[in-house]
Amino acid sequence: MSNRRTRRFGLSIVLPILIACAGAIGLAADLITSVSNGANIADHDRTREVAQSAIASSVEQLANTIADNANWDDAALNLYAKDIDQAFAASAWGGPSETGVNYDVVIAVDGNGQVLTAYHAGKSFSPDVELYFKGGLKGLIARLPSDALEFKTAASVLATAEGPAIVAAGNLVPTTTGLVPADTPGRYLVFAKFLTPEFIAEIGQTFVIEDFHTEPSAARAFFTVTDIFGNPVMHLAWTDRRPGDLSNRAISPKAWSIILYLIVVMLAIAWLCYHEVRQVEERQTQSHYQATHDGLSGLPNRMRLMQYLEETSSDTKRGDGGLTITFVDLDGFKSVNDTYGHETGDRLIAAVSAGFAALAGPAALLARLGGDEFAVVHRGSRAAEDARALAQRIIQFLAEPFNLDGRAISVGASIGIADCPAEAIEVCEILRRADVAMYQAKLAGHGGAAVYSPEMDGNHLGRRALAADLKADLAAGRLRLAYQPIVDAKSHRACAVEALIRWDRAGHGPVRPDLVVTVAEQFGLIDELGTFVLATACRAARQWPEIRLAVNISPAQFRNPAFVATVASVLQETGFTARRLELEVTETHLIDQPQRVRQSMDRIRALGVSIALDDFGSGHSSVANLRQFQFDRLKVDRSLVAGITADLGGQTLLQATILLANSFDLRVTAEGVETEEQAILLNLAGCDLLQGYYFSQAIDAAAAHALFATAPETAAA
Repeated sequence: MSNRRTRRFGLSIVLPILIACAGAIGLAADLITSVSNGANIADHDRTREVAQSAIASSVEQLANTIADNANWDDAALNLYAKDIDQAFAASAWGGPSETGVNYDVVIAVDGNGQVLTAYHAGKSFSPDVELYFKGGLKGLIARLPSDALEFKTAASVLATAEGPAIVAAGNLVPTTTGLVPADTPGRYLVFAKFLTPEFIAEIGQTFVIEDFHTEPSAARAFFTVTDIFGNPVMHLAWTDRRPGDLSNRAISPKAWSIILYLIVVMLAIAWLCYHEVRQVEERQTQSHYQATHDGLSGLPNRMRLMQYLEETSSDTKRGDGGLTITFVDLDGFKSVNDTYGHETGDRLIAAVSAGFAALAGPAALLARLGGDEFAVVHRGSRAAEDARALAQRIIQFLAEPFNLDGRAISVGASIGIADCPAEAIEVCEILRRADVAMYQAKLAGHGGAAVYSPEMDGNHLGRRALAADLKADLAAGRLRLAYQPIVDAKSHRACAVEALIRWDRAGHGPVRPDLVVTVAEQFGLIDELGTFVLATACRAARQWPEIRLAVNISPAQFRNPAFVATVASVLQETGFTARRLELEVTETHLIDQPQRVRQSMDRIRALGVSIALDDFGSGHSSVANLRQFQFDRLKVDRSLVAGITADLGGQTLLQATILLANSFDLRVTAEGVETEEQAILLNLAGCDLLQGYYFSQAIDAAAAHALFATAPETAAA
C-alpha cells in the first residue's frame, strides 16, 4: 500500500474513529463522576435530615419526661407548699439526676426565677438560673402558663454554664382539680440533659449516624443546633458513607470495559474495511465468542464452563493441581425483576458481574450460568483456600446496596463450594455437588456459604421427601391450626389469639413449625401454606366476635407482589372483619426493598388490617425501622420478658423498650410470659397485652371455640 493510500485510510477511517472514542471516554467519565457525586450528596442530605430528627426526638423525649413529673399531684403539693419538703425533692428528682439516664440537672423555680430546689448529678446545688442558663430559661418559661390550672411544657436546646444541653420546663399542675387554689402563682420544674460527646455518640448509634460528634467550628460542621431565640448553640458533624464511591468502583470497571470493547470493535471494523479476508476471520471469532459467552454480562457461559472443566479436570486427575468450583445464587433477584422490571434487573446483573469479575481476578474462571446463577473455578494448590476466601469477599461485596437511577437495590447470595477429590470424578458430579452445597447454604439462611460434604446428599433428599409429604397433606387439608390466647394485661381476660401451624407427618409424628415454614419457602409452597393458615384462622375466629386474630407472615409471602390481593380475597371469602386481623412481621422483612415493603404495608393497612412488629429485642432491632415503617403494635420478644425477673438491668431494658414504643404511639404485647411475677411486672411497665404459658398453651380449634364463644364481652385490643 502506498503512502498516499495509507494517509487517505487514516484520515477517512482511523481519525474519525479515534475522535469518537475519545469523546465516548470523556462522556463516560463525566457520567460516572456525576452519578457518584449525586449519590453522595443525596446520602449526605438524608443523613442531615436524620440528624435533625434525632436531636428533635431527644428534645421531645425530655419534654415527655418533664410532663410525667410536673403534672403530678405529689409534686404540686410539695412544691406549692410554704415549706418545701426537700426530702421528697431529693427522692423524686435528686436521685435520678445522679444516674443521668433521663436528665443531669433538675431545678424547681417560682415565677420570679427564684430557686426552690435544685440537684446536679444527685447533689443539691444553688445556681443563679439567669447565669446558669445564660438567659435562655427565662424565654422557655415565658411560653408556659403563669398559674397552676393549665398544664404545658416547653423544651429546647440551650447554652448553659456547663455546655450545650437539652432543657425542658413545665408548670407544676396537679392532676386532681382544686388541689391547688386557682389564683396560686405558677411554679415550674426544669430538667436539663447535657449534650456531651458521649451522649451525642449514643444518639448517633441509635439513629444509625456514623461517627456523630460535635465540631467547635461552624465551618467544619454539617448541622448547627439553635436555641429558642435562633442563636447557634452547638455544631454537629458525622462521617458520610459515600455510597456513590462504592457504585463508582462497582460500575467503572464495566463501563471502561465497554468503552475498550467499543474501541476494539471500531478499529476492527476499520481494519476489516481494508482487508476483506480478515473480515471472514473476525466473524468466525465473534461467532465462537457469542457461543461461549453471556451476552448481558460478557462472562463465559455454561458451555464455556463445561469446556473449561473438561480441559482442567483431566489435569487434576493426573495430580497436576487442585480444582474447586463455587456456585453463587443471588438472593432476592426475582423481587428486583418483579418490582422494577427486567431492564433494571439486567443492569443489576451487569453491575454484579463486573464486581464478581474484579473479586475473582484473572486466575479464576468466572461464568454466568443464566438468570442469577454464577460459577467460579479455581485451580492450583491453593484452589480450596482461594475459593473460600472469594466466597467471603462476595458476601461482603453484596452487603452494600447497588445504586441504580437513585434506587438503593440490595441482593444477597447463597454460595456452595465443592472441592474436586483426588479420585476420578465426572464434571457433572462436580457441578452437582456445588449445587447441593449451595442449596444447603440457602437452608441455613440467606447470605452464607457452605462446603459440600456427603451428608448433604441425604439432607437434600430428606428435604425433598418432606416437601412432597407437605404438599400432599396441604392439598388434602390434613394440616391444622392451634390458637394461643392473648390476654389483657390488667384483667387477664382473653381478647386475642395467635394462629400457629401444626403438622403431624404420617409415619414421622409432629414436625417443628419453623421447619414446616422453611421447607415451604425452599420448595415454593409458602404462598399456598400461608393462604391456608390465613383462611382457616379467619373462618374459625369469625365465630368469636370479640376476639382479635394475629397471624404470622413469612418473608417469602411478604415479598410476593400478589400478597395484598390474597389477604383481601381471604377477608372477602371468609367474611372476617378486617379490623380484627393483625399480621405479624419480623425485621427480616424490612431489610430488602424497604420502599416496596412500605407500599405493601400501606395497601394492607388500607384494607383495615393492622400490622405488628414481632420479636422486637431478639438480636438486631433498629429504631430506624420503627421510624421508617408505621406499625400498629410492637411485640416484645420472650428473651426480654425472661430477663425482667433476673436483675434490675432486665427491668430497665424492658421499660426502655416500652417507652420507645410509646414514643412511636405503639401498643405493646409481651410474649413468653411464664410466671405471675412476670405478668405483674409487665403490667406495671405498661404492656397492653400478655401472651405465654402462664395463661395458656396453644389449644386446638374446638377448645378455642369453647373458651372464646363464652368469653365475657370485652373491647378488642
